[in-house]
Amino acid sequence: MTTVLQSASRKTLELAGGEFFPVARYHPEMDIIQYLSEDCSYRAERVDGILTILWHPYEQRLVGISLKGFRFLFQRMKERSPQITDDMFLPLVAALQFALENGMAQGIMEGAEAAKRRDHYETAERFAATVAVPPKELKRAAA
Repeated sequence: MTTVLQSASRKTLELAGGEFFPVARYHPEMDIIQYLSEDCSYRAERVDGILTILWHPYEQRLVGISLKGFRFLFQRMKERSPQITDDMFLPLVAALQFALENGMAQGIMEGAEAAKRRDHYETAERFAATVAVPPKELKRAAA
């Protein structure tokens, strides 16, 4: 059975003309921004209502992340930071940090669950530290 995220991955590959390259892509039909660092299957671990971590199928290493509700997240970022525009490259880590710091990540709980969620966000931030969302994808999210 094909998951929605796997369908998005295939669409990313098709848009790239059959050749895979790591890039953050916005998928308007699902309102997600997805970044995959390599062309492989993955296991999806839902962290909360926004972040999904994509793990290698056989190894305990990150191969991608997905942010759900990116249009809403991006609009809130632009409202709070006027220097953010649709015509710039947006560091993906900025979106992750914004979601966590502004309480947009659903249900931040007390104790061990909160620590685990924070760890996942920190893992995703390290993974996406050098990734930028291209202006073309931001314009699609802003539409």
